[in-house]
Formats: sequence, structure tokens, C-alpha cells
Amino acid sequence: MPELNNNNWFEATVSPENINEITALIKEEGFFCIEGAVKKPFLEELKNSVNELIGIYGKRYFSLIHPHQGKEKLNLPFEDIFKSKDFNTLLNKLSNAMSVTKIENSEGFNILRVVTGDKTDDQSLKFHYDSTLITALIPIFIPEGVESESGHLIAFPNSRRVRSSVFLNVLEKFFIQNSLCQKILPYFLLNSKKRKVLKLEPGNIYLFSGLKTLHCNFAVNEDYIRATLLCFHGNPYPDSKLLNWVKQTRHNEEDKNIGL
Repeated sequence: MPELNNNNWFEATVSPENINEITALIKEEGFFCIEGAVKKPFLEELKNSVNELIGIYGKRYFSLIHPHQGKEKLNLPFEDIFKSKDFNTLLNKLSNAMSVTKIENSEGFNILRVVTGDKTDDQSLKFHYDSTLITALIPIFIPEGVESESGHLIAFPNSRRVRSSVFLNVLEKFFIQNSLCQKILPYFLLNSKKRKVLKLEPGNIYLFSGLKTLHCNFAVNEDYIRATLLCFHGNPYPDSKLLNWVKQTRHNEEDKNIGL
């Protein structure tokens, strides 16, 4: 794939002319993978940063919202991704192409999630929908081992439509993501013939519509490290006070995961 501009972290990216093709593949197959997108030296920087953060927070699950704004006083490389014009242009064009209203909006947020150590099972098999039109998943550490202990992504691509009603969207998410359903759903869905398992490889970037795709990850052996950077882009309901409240509540829950 052709490069757009000189970039210190993209090995290869897509040109603007590919947006319709990528959108069609996401709608038809559920995913689009930019293979080898992250340059190897930059990937090593990301891995080193995760190891430094584990040194700070301990060998346990933690998540950081907007990790480039962290207070760890480390020279973390995440800002290079979030301020990349090429990357943001790509996500913005894809989210607008996925929108039913075609409203131009570039709202997004980013989360670094690290799963390792004790109680890793608490962070697995939690089926959910994202709140944004496009999710970009950047694997940093993915364990090598049996599928059920390596944290790969389980997905039911495009299993719902983009709802015109924000209330219906929130109601569906609440039904799927309440604690009772979270316990029951794996028994019904793990053996479904409709499920897809996306075997993640560091260096690739995986694009899908998290708003439309029911997904979760397999468990992670406590001796392994699974680290992913998730970039969520495109708010389908930019003026909704209800959705903004739900998102803020979710962010507050994420913030609790960094407490020592």
C-alpha cells in the first residue's frame, strides 16, 4: 500500500482513494487489517513503554485513557500516533463513511489496556459494543500460546445496525453489558458458527465498526502480557447528553483501573 507522507511510525498506510474500498470490506466482512502498519522500531518503543508502566502499576490489569497525557513523567511515544495527521484523517474519513447521518465529526478517545498477572480472567469474555463508529485496534503485546489463553479477539461482525435513536442504542448496550448477561452470553456465543476469531499480531492495525460489532477477547494466562491500544473514533450522536453521560461514567470506571 502506498505511503501518504513521511511518518515516523507508519510503515505503510492507505491512500484516501481506498476509503470506499475499506468501508465496503468493513461492512461486508467486519474488519480491515493494515498489515505491518507500525514500524518495527516504533513497536519496540511501545513495548518498552508498556514494560515501564507495568513497573509503575504492577503486574495486574490497568488501563489508561489518553496515555499520551499520562502523569508518569515518562517519554511515552503514544503522542506520535494521536497527533498523526494521516492516521486521524483515515479514521475521520472512515467514521464519516460509516455514519448514517453523514455528520462531519472527528470526536475520538484512546485507551491503552494492559492485561497481566492475577485475575486476568476478570478482563475476558465480556461481550460488548463500542460507542463509536470506528475502532482501530493496535496490538502491542499478544501472547503466543493456545488460543484460549492468548487474548485474541472474538467478534460477531456487524451484528446490529447504527440506531437512529440514541436511547435505543444505550438500551441495547445496557442489556448486553449488564453483569448477568456478561456471565451468560459466553455459554451461548463461544460455540456459535457465526463467531469470528481475529488472531492479533503486533505491528498490524485492525479497523472495524465497534458500534455494530459484538466483541470481546479470550482470557490471558496470568504469566503473559496482553497490551492493546484502542482508538475510538466517530460519535454517531454528538449532541446527546445521555450518551455523553454514559461515556463519562465509563471513563470514570476506566480511571479506577490505574489506582494503586
